[in-house]
Amino acid sequence: MKAKVIVDIAKESDAQAIVKTNNAIVGLTGNANFTTPIIPLVDMTNNNDDFIDKIAKAHNGGTAETLAKNQAREIVNSNYRAEGNYVNSICKGDQAKAESSGFDLCQPKTKYLLPDLEAVNLPISGNIVVYSRINPKGLIVRFIQYSQTPSEPTSWLFGGLTRKQKKVIVKLPVGVRIWIRVAVVVNEDFLEWSEPFSIVVT
Repeated sequence: MKAKVIVDIAKESDAQAIVKTNNAIVGLTGNANFTTPIIPLVDMTNNNDDFIDKIAKAHNGGTAETLAKNQAREIVNSNYRAEGNYVNSICKGDQAKAESSGFDLCQPKTKYLLPDLEAVNLPISGNIVVYSRINPKGLIVRFIQYSQTPSEPTSWLFGGLTRKQKKVIVKLPVGVRIWIRVAVVVNEDFLEWSEPFSIVVT
């Protein structure tokens, strides 16, 4: 995966925005990889200092001071975004260059293998409940399958879709062992199947 830096700090707290901006300034200062920053580093530094000053004034101030602080934050956000896009344009996926910039790197998408999978027989014969306890951010749906012969790819049957962490499967054959697996759809990406969990249906 090609390395990219995070360019948006709009959702970060004021304190984190200051820290991340300062880290970027330190990383870019004197860095031979980035000799023509979009925002001059002296301006980026001054804008960050101005934001810090306006935070202090807004703490005991009124509406006008809060508005001034918010406007200063927008400038800091804009500077960070512009500089981050500049860094990405220079790096072109080079991780060493990206890491030297002082910006945080985007993290690769996690493949959730869902190891915490369990199935329990219910009082009604042939019915089980499947628990999938992991709850990843951005979850859209859980996709459940079951099989009596898990080694055969075509043997897996549809067990249902759910957003909840448990799902009841009904009318299963009694007295046989079945294997269950779960995958999740996160941010429109279908992620890997869990390791199958087996249970003898009663």
